[in-house]
Amino acid sequence: MQTVDDRAKTGGFQVMVPMRDGTRLNTFVFLPRTGGPCWPVILHRTPYGIAAADTADKTDITKAWLPNTEEPLRGSILRGWRNIVAHGYAAVYQDTRGRHGSEGEDRVYADDAADGEDTLDWIASQSWSNQMAGMSGSSAGATTTFATASTRHPTLRAFFARLAPPAFTTMSSMRASR
Repeated sequence: MQTVDDRAKTGGFQVMVPMRDGTRLNTFVFLPRTGGPCWPVILHRTPYGIAAADTADKTDITKAWLPNTEEPLRGSILRGWRNIVAHGYAAVYQDTRGRHGSEGEDRVYADDAADGEDTLDWIASQSWSNQMAGMSGSSAGATTTFATASTRHPTLRAFFARLAPPAFTTMSSMRASR
């Protein structure tokens, strides 16, 4: 495990987590340097990319996405791994199938339930996990969260998912086209 952030006393590593069909998904794991040896986990699976947009190597954990300090509310809720780790949780971020650093074909939500379930199996088997996980996501990340929750995996204890109501999205689109 390498030191990812000296200031926040955070260690982390990148791993390609295997799914049941052999496809491997790009995953960043951030662990507190204090407490432990096992922590509860916050999992965030997203098609939007877990590395900074301007990063060429999407598997480089030192380029993990963080909210912009000038726009702290822009982006998905809880995507700031520093904050999650500072509160005593392990933070796990994963590019969904076929996106950014992950292998496979992006079939737009078709694999999200099974891939989320496989990821929770992987998390539960790790020595740093206390086998209790929560998930968070907004927009497409919320859809991956709902899909994973539908599997009723025993490791998943809670989730927070935020989606724009369809009527709001439709109204926004109508206004934009005027």
